[in-house]
Amino acid sequence: MADVNPVIATIAPLECPWCGSRFEDKLLRFDMAFMGRTVNLPANPLCPACRQLAAQKRAAEEVARQQQREAEWARLCPAKYRLTTEADGETDLDHLRRLVPILDELVDWANTDRKRGLLLRGPTGMGKSRAMFRVVRRLWERGISCQVWTPARFEAECQAARDNHQLGPWMDRQISARGWFIDDLIKMRWLPTTEGVFFDIVEARTRDQRPILVTTNDPGAVLEKRFSENVGPPLVRRLREHCDCFVFEQGK
Repeated sequence: MADVNPVIATIAPLECPWCGSRFEDKLLRFDMAFMGRTVNLPANPLCPACRQLAAQKRAAEEVARQQQREAEWARLCPAKYRLTTEADGETDLDHLRRLVPILDELVDWANTDRKRGLLLRGPTGMGKSRAMFRVVRRLWERGISCQVWTPARFEAECQAARDNHQLGPWMDRQISARGWFIDDLIKMRWLPTTEGVFFDIVEARTRDQRPILVTTNDPGAVLEKRFSENVGPPLVRRLREHCDCFVFEQGK
């Protein structure tokens, strides 16, 4: 193997490409013997003043990038469930950890690619939705976006898509989404067509091993009765088979 040619550093006069001022700084010489020539490159082509401006520009761009990211998160997550460290958030992380002792375990669930879903069940006020939005946040940070639904919004958009003859494409978007979360299933009675669409989405996502995230107050037997007789039992069976289930209980 041929010897690696050393890099020779010298102090040389340079001209800043931004402002055109002259200054002295380190010049690196690369002896490219295999190419038959020598290449000279400044260690930093900018003058000290412009370096400071460049650093300020990078910092401002990073702040703008973070603000844009938090604005995107705010469109996905309601303020009630955003952390106080996030844009206009109302959830204190330390309080949430005390309320949900398994919070870190749940968030860790989102650190690896999952084929199964996640279901959180328990009485109201136990932090299920807040905890699940921490899971959604971790997925989002990994570049895995989620469709996020409440029962009322799901019904409204499902029926609007049906009325506008766009139900097929709308369902395809729900089925193909990398993550899919419905909060507080089921807080209201759905129209039979909405029930059917929801069942088809769950069936397709479980079949294709795409995760479903669910929070609910109700155990399976009660949840079955909130749906039509022909939908409830097979739907609950699929959720049980496809999801890792965590039960939130008072005092635990």
